[in-house]
Amino acid sequence: MSDARRMRMYDEDVEMPRRDSVAIAVMDFLKAPRLCRKIRHPRTGRVISFSEVGDPEGAAVFVCVGMGLTRYATVFYDELATTLRLRLITVDRPGVGDSEPYPPGDRSGPLSWPEDVQTICEHLGVTKFSLFAHSAGAVYALATALILPQMVNGKVHLLAPWIPPSQLEAVAHPTASASPAGALPRSQRLLRILPASILRAANSTFVTNGSASLKPGSKRQMQQQKQQRELSTSPPATRERADKHRRESLMHMDQCMPTPHSLLNYPIPVTKADSPTPRPNSLVLSATASPMDPGLALASIALNAAEHAAQSRHTEFTSQLTLRTWDLATRDSNPVTDLLVCLERTRDIGFRYTDVNRQVVITHGADDRRVPLANVRWLADQMNVRARANYVESAAFQPLRPPSREGWADPGTSRGGCEVRVLEGEGHGLMASAVVMGDVLTEIAGYWVGQDRGRVRKWSVA
Repeated sequence: MSDARRMRMYDEDVEMPRRDSVAIAVMDFLKAPRLCRKIRHPRTGRVISFSEVGDPEGAAVFVCVGMGLTRYATVFYDELATTLRLRLITVDRPGVGDSEPYPPGDRSGPLSWPEDVQTICEHLGVTKFSLFAHSAGAVYALATALILPQMVNGKVHLLAPWIPPSQLEAVAHPTASASPAGALPRSQRLLRILPASILRAANSTFVTNGSASLKPGSKRQMQQQKQQRELSTSPPATRERADKHRRESLMHMDQCMPTPHSLLNYPIPVTKADSPTPRPNSLVLSATASPMDPGLALASIALNAAEHAAQSRHTEFTSQLTLRTWDLATRDSNPVTDLLVCLERTRDIGFRYTDVNRQVVITHGADDRRVPLANVRWLADQMNVRARANYVESAAFQPLRPPSREGWADPGTSRGGCEVRVLEGEGHGLMASAVVMGDVLTEIAGYWVGQDRGRVRKWSVA
């Protein structure tokens, strides 16, 4: 047998396990217990599923993802959260992912959601947490801030928050802007009148490759999908330019595929098959090599080839991990469950956003077509008027501290209020932007500076 054929056989024997090891590494990463945690509700026995990413000893942040996403969505920001010393806890809502639904006939709404959050806190020993939500998750984050305000640390951050129809009704808080009652996008008005049976039957159609739409796909949309498939092999500069155009949403309302920026530095487990083994008669670049050695150039080429192979394997791992994570983030997401709640098909959500007495920060895209910016501004005005009224009312019982114009907005007062930050050129899929997520999570991490991270203290007995 010739040396050339023997070398080809050797390469085939090495490469096959190497490709398998990448797939194994991806599965090992996604099957880690921290991404598939389950506990039972102490009162009902219902299974609650959640994931944890980031620093396991970091400050707890409950993440309420948008419609059509499960607990795997935050895997994309594992490294970012670790760097910021944050512990992102993402819970599958009832009937979504691996969380069991409410029993038949049980009409529990978003106000029952804080019970799941508190159950997880007791299980993990968490006494304080921050809140972050995107789109439909805003309903559940604000319900938690309303029911468990004493456990919330810092401001509640919302990205492109969903506003249920009941919140757009005129309320007794006069503002400069007119009430946008009935200002729902056409697609949402259509969904409100479609029979629930049709919505459920169409559920599998909605979740098609994570990018379903309520209207027929256009030629432009097909081109964007093609660009998404090619994104994993594009240089970083190309990915950055395409970032804004690659964000799609499930049913053009909520869902968007996060960029894989935070995956670039994921460690790749090295198996025995991956360990470099010197070949017979091969060149080895050792400490004794010098520029005058005749084999130095060939050894340098071999070293560069090895580095290229390692980079190729890293790229393959990142690509597989991204696609597999996205598949898990949308599998069993059952968006109709959230859709019926958010459109208030059977009942309203049970509370008003203006009732929340924690400060809220809304980051919203100027080009958001799912939730009109005008509606967000009007709702923020309502929340601010209510916060001012609460502050003046409480100050009336403190003669030594007369109310000031700015006092109601003091972070230390915790009397509510809302700040709106508008991002020009952005749409609804803000959670898909690594830049936006980085800014928000960095601000949340700042709330925990100098604090004890909200963990139950464990005392040792001497």
